[in-house]
Amino acid sequence: MASSKLHIGAVCSAGASAIQAAYGHLQTLGVTLSVVTHQPAGIEAFCEREGIGQKRIVEPKKQVFSLKAREWLEEQGADFAVLFLDRLLSEQFVDGMFTVNFHPALLPAFPGVNALKRALAAKVAYLGATAHQATLETDAGPILCQSAYALSADDYETPRLLDISFVQRLALLCNVVDSQLAMRSQSRGWNVLPRPAQSHGSAFVGPSWLGEGSKALVLEHARRRQMHINL
Repeated sequence: MASSKLHIGAVCSAGASAIQAAYGHLQTLGVTLSVVTHQPAGIEAFCEREGIGQKRIVEPKKQVFSLKAREWLEEQGADFAVLFLDRLLSEQFVDGMFTVNFHPALLPAFPGVNALKRALAAKVAYLGATAHQATLETDAGPILCQSAYALSADDYETPRLLDISFVQRLALLCNVVDSQLAMRSQSRGWNVLPRPAQSHGSAFVGPSWLGEGSKALVLEHARRRQMHINL
């Protein structure tokens, strides 16, 4: 495996399927991963199989959990954090570490919980997903990139929307990682961004930094789910 070029901390509630799907590709890019959970979660078994550093922190108090999670990820050397999480974090986490949340809607539409269910009820023309900086205000942090998928008449059912949303979150996760790898030689942080690429088809409506390997991974998962996308 290539030497670590980027260390990502992940805070997860369940299986974090996008992380599992991307992990082999992330290894080839020289990315290291550390995972925090707050309850029994499918990602834990994945971490054990793959030899990924993982810690479960069972703590009901938001401030205490947030501080312990951030401190452990910092001890592991995480450069920033990604969230696949069904609970809120406090300022002890989001003010101390740059944190990216992946929300299954085109923010500012459908913030908060049950975004997919509300999008289905609203019969939206496009199913969206957003990668944004996590802040104390729910789903209101600066948007980093977004993805949109034009829905057909056959797509308006929950299992289909879950498949589409998974591919979108996978694409956004890879996009965030690729953007950071591209910037490492310019700036250690998030204050220098490449020039946004032109939007392409129904896949991205925000800046795209996807490398060829990431594109191939996302397109393969889209193909398996009979999604026709352009990257």
